[in-house]
Amino acid sequence: MDDWKEGLDEKQQAAATHIGKHARLLAGPGTGKTETITRRILALIVEHNVDPANILVLTFTRVAAYDLRCKIKSALDPLKKELPRISTIHSFALRQLMRNSGRITTLPQPLRIADDYDERSIILEDLKVDLEDHLKTIFPDIPHSLDKVKKLFALLSSDWETLRIDLEETQRSCHDAEFLGAWSNHRNIFGYALRSELIYQLKKALNSFPDFNLESKFSHVLVDEYQDLNACDLAIIDELAKRGCELFVAGDDDQSIYGFRYANPNGIRIFVDRFQAEPLALETCFRCDKSILSIGEFVASLDYTRLPKITKPRIGAGNGAVRLLCFEDQYREAEYVAKRCSELFSKGVSDILILIRSDHQSKISSVLVEACNRYEIPVAVKNETDPLDEGSGRCVLAILRLLIDESDALAWRTILQEQCGGVAEITFKSIRDMAREKGQNFYEILKSIERDPTSIRRGNLIAAKMTEVRGLIGTLKSQIKTIDVLIHEIVGAVISDPIQQKLVEDFLIRVKTEAATDGVSDLLLALTSSFSADEQELTADKVNILTMHKAKGLSADVVFIVGAEKQFLPGRSIGLAAEDERRLLFVSLTRARHELNITYCQRRLDQQMWTGSESGTPRRELTPFLKDSPLKAENP
Repeated sequence: MDDWKEGLDEKQQAAATHIGKHARLLAGPGTGKTETITRRILALIVEHNVDPANILVLTFTRVAAYDLRCKIKSALDPLKKELPRISTIHSFALRQLMRNSGRITTLPQPLRIADDYDERSIILEDLKVDLEDHLKTIFPDIPHSLDKVKKLFALLSSDWETLRIDLEETQRSCHDAEFLGAWSNHRNIFGYALRSELIYQLKKALNSFPDFNLESKFSHVLVDEYQDLNACDLAIIDELAKRGCELFVAGDDDQSIYGFRYANPNGIRIFVDRFQAEPLALETCFRCDKSILSIGEFVASLDYTRLPKITKPRIGAGNGAVRLLCFEDQYREAEYVAKRCSELFSKGVSDILILIRSDHQSKISSVLVEACNRYEIPVAVKNETDPLDEGSGRCVLAILRLLIDESDALAWRTILQEQCGGVAEITFKSIRDMAREKGQNFYEILKSIERDPTSIRRGNLIAAKMTEVRGLIGTLKSQIKTIDVLIHEIVGAVISDPIQQKLVEDFLIRVKTEAATDGVSDLLLALTSSFSADEQELTADKVNILTMHKAKGLSADVVFIVGAEKQFLPGRSIGLAAEDERRLLFVSLTRARHELNITYCQRRLDQQMWTGSESGTPRRELTPFLKDSPLKAENP
C-alpha cells in the first residue's frame, strides 16, 4: 500500500512516519488524531516491516477499538497482513492476567471479573447485610447503609487507581478492617475480582515477575487518549517501556475529563521529559467552523497551565454560528430547542446532538423529549444502562457464562435472584453462612442443596431451578453451533417478550462484532472488560440526547449544550475537580461542526429544581467558564 500517506497534511505525515524513539502526539479536537494513528500503524507495517503481532494499540473504549480495527483491516486485507492487537486497556489487562493465571495467587481462580450488575445487585447488597452492625458506626453523614458500602468500595478503587494501595496502610484511603475482611470472605465464596482492580493486578504482576508472559513480544505500543489514563494505567505503560517497547502516545491535556477515575492531564504534560520523547503536534482543526473553535479555545485557555498549542481552522472553514441563549425556565428552553430542531429537520439537517451534564432519573432529558414529541421530532436518549444490565438480559448472560464454567457462582446467583421469586435475601444469607462455616464456595453449597433440598429454606425452588438450567445447558451443548445461533437460542429460551428478545440479541451480536470474535469466551471477555457508560452509540436520523461524558469522540453538524449553568458546571466541584468540569465543557463545545447553541436558565422548576449543586433552589446562573467570554447572552 504505497498510498498510505495520501491526504495527510505535513504535521500528520510527520507524526505517522516518526520512528526510533518515544513520541507524544498533541492533538486538539478535530485535528485528525485517529486518522494519524491509523496511518502510523500502516507505516510501521508497510514502510518499516514491523510484524503486526508486535504492535499493540490501546484505546479507551470498545467502540474506539472497533472503529480503529475496521479501518486498519480494510487497508491490510489486500496485503494479506494480519491485524495488530487493538483493544481497550482493561481488555488487555484481563487477557494478560488470564494468560498468566497459574502464577496469580492473589486472585480467585479461574479468573472471573464481576461486572456492574454483579457489584450493584449482589456484592454491595450482600455486604450491606453482612456489615449491618458495623455500618451503623461509620460515615455518620451518609444516611443509607448501601451508600456507605458504595463509599467503601469507591475508596478501595481509588487506592488501586492512584497506587495508594502500595503505601503504608495509614496512607491509603480504605483501611477499614471489618469491610476488607467481609469483602475478602465474600469474594472467596463467589470467586471473583473487581473490574476496578484489573489494571492494578496486572501492574503488580508485571512488577513481581520479570518473566511475566505477555501475549506477544511487543516492540511498538500506541496509546490513544493518553490524557485519560490514571496513575495505575500509566504504570502499565511504564512497564511496557521498560520491556523495550517504543511508545507513541496521542491525546490532548485540554480533553482530560475523567477525574472521577483519577485521570490527570499531568501525565501527557510531562511525557516528553519523562521519556525523552519527541514532541509532535497536529494544528489544523478539520471539524469546527471558526466561531466554534474560537469559543472552545477561550474556555481551554482559562487554564494557564495547559500545554501551549496551536489549533487553527481548516482552509476554507466557514464562520459557523454560536449563540448563548438565556431562558426563564426549562420549559421555554426545551420549547426553543425542539422548535430549532424542527426547523433544521425541515431543511434536511438531522445530525444533531443535545448534550447535558447529567440526567439522574431523566429529570433533564424528559422535558426535552416531551418538547420534541410535540414537534414530532424523532429523538433518542442515551442512558447509562444496556440490555444486559438487569432482568432477563442478565439471565441470558448468566447462561452464556455457565456454558463456559458450570461452577460460576455469580451466574448461578443471578439466575436464582432473577428467576426464583420465592428465594429471599435471608436464604442467600444462609447459603453464605454455610459456605463460610464449611470452607466451601457458593456453588458447592448449591450442589449440596440440589442433593438435599430440605437442608435449607426454599431448597426445593433452588433445586428445581438448577435442574431446569442444567437441562438447558445440556441441550445447548448437544450440537455445535455458531455463536449467533447460540445467542439466538439462549435469548429465545430465557426471554418471552419479542421486543426485549431483539434488544438483547442485537446488543450481544453488536458486541461480538466489535470484539471481532466468534467465541463465547472472547465475547464474555469483551463484555467484562468494557465500561458501558463510556461507550458511545448514536441513533441515525434522530436527535440524540446524551450526557457530556458520552459525547467524547463524537461530532455533529449542530450541537445544543443544555443547562450551561454554574449549578451544573462546575456544580459542587472545586479546585482540580472544577478544572475537570471546565475541560468537559471544552470537549462538549468542540463537538459542533457548524452550529453551536449554548442554553441556560434563570430558574429550574418542579423536579429540575432539585438538580445541580443548589438542590431545592430554583435560581440558576451562567457557568463561570463562560461569564467573561465574548459571547453575549440572548433572550429569544
